[in-house]
Amino acid sequence: MQAAYAEAEPILAEAVARAEKLGVEGRQTAASAWRAMGTLRREQGSYEASQQAYEIALRLLSDRGPHPETADLLTDLGNLLSRRNELAGAESMLREALAMHRTLYPPEHPGLPVPLSNLALVLRAQGRYREAEALQREALAIATKAFAEDSPELVLHLHNLAAVLSAQGDLEAAEALYLRALALTRRVSPGHPAVGIVLNNLGSIYQQREDHARAASYFRQALSLLEASVGPVHPDVLSPVRSLGASLLAMGRPAEAEPLLTRALEIARQAVGENHPFTGMALLSLARLELYRGEREAAASLLDRAQGVLAASAGGGRRHLAETLEAQAGLALERGEPEPAGDQAREAVAIYTQLYPEGHLRLRRAQLLLARCLEGARRSSEALSVLEQACSSTELPAWAADVASGCAELRQRLAGSRGEPPPGRS
Repeated sequence: MQAAYAEAEPILAEAVARAEKLGVEGRQTAASAWRAMGTLRREQGSYEASQQAYEIALRLLSDRGPHPETADLLTDLGNLLSRRNELAGAESMLREALAMHRTLYPPEHPGLPVPLSNLALVLRAQGRYREAEALQREALAIATKAFAEDSPELVLHLHNLAAVLSAQGDLEAAEALYLRALALTRRVSPGHPAVGIVLNNLGSIYQQREDHARAASYFRQALSLLEASVGPVHPDVLSPVRSLGASLLAMGRPAEAEPLLTRALEIARQAVGENHPFTGMALLSLARLELYRGEREAAASLLDRAQGVLAASAGGGRRHLAETLEAQAGLALERGEPEPAGDQAREAVAIYTQLYPEGHLRLRRAQLLLARCLEGARRSSEALSVLEQACSSTELPAWAADVASGCAELRQRLAGSRGEPPPGRS
């Protein structure tokens, strides 16, 4: 595929140059050429150059009313801004694109699922899962009627609905949709990058279930396919590299995890820059490696850097910001600093409360951590109140044994306490 990019680039550059010589009469041709150049740059991972090309194409079409090509160009630019973590701009572009598509087409037209799904992806990145799910279900309903069972279009919307459900913790439903999408994609185009992305996301399902050996198998398959199809430093390669390293670390194999996690940070810096959430996620993964090794100072430094990047991002990476805050709280609690630890844990709980429904596993883990911080600060009444939220009667999955045992242990320590315990008691 890299060779194909190299062949296409001079051809597109010549097309752009010729179209621009046509003047006003050639605006449509020039816009099409610039759009093609933007798409090439995007596929190469050159996002800034891609954005510039798309914006030139959009300006060339600015005096035209609603038109399919204008709507598609707005979609291209919105998707690119999403990749660059400019989520507010992406949402604005994609809402405009969807409105234009709704103006151009009847309610169940096959041209509607893609703009619906694109907007849903941006809303999901902002943690607005319920809005995203509604749009994605509408997209899948239209696609199911409009396209054949084994069509790439249907596969796309199966995959995207699975991603929304996975983000909300409905792993069983997400797994079923991913497996269906994988089977269809392999049948239609076994070497396509989309196969690698589905494999990676299936790995994430098993990773969340603590089935790390199975997850690692899927991440390896995804990495092999994506490296072959889009190259070793493309942004799409970043997730399987980082996720494979994380699963190897969870299996107690830090020596194998380290080069992958280091590589993930290098790819993130090269592909999306120092201040993108992907870079913050890579720093968090390296911090977890240092925590595993017992290198608390190195871990704290990496967590501080991750927290700075993720806190500054406009909407993206909020879940990973909460995970970073949890790790920082855990370190502070180890140092005997329960009050600042409690502040960080409380902030993590607040983020998860915005992202997830009540009883979500990530929220309950953060609540349990906050209860431990309050216990350490000798605020037993508050600790008991938070503990009841973390240890509600909602059934926990088998892979959440840490939450069940943590609840039992903390409840036992706090049993019988009334109000604040006397000084010296923990």
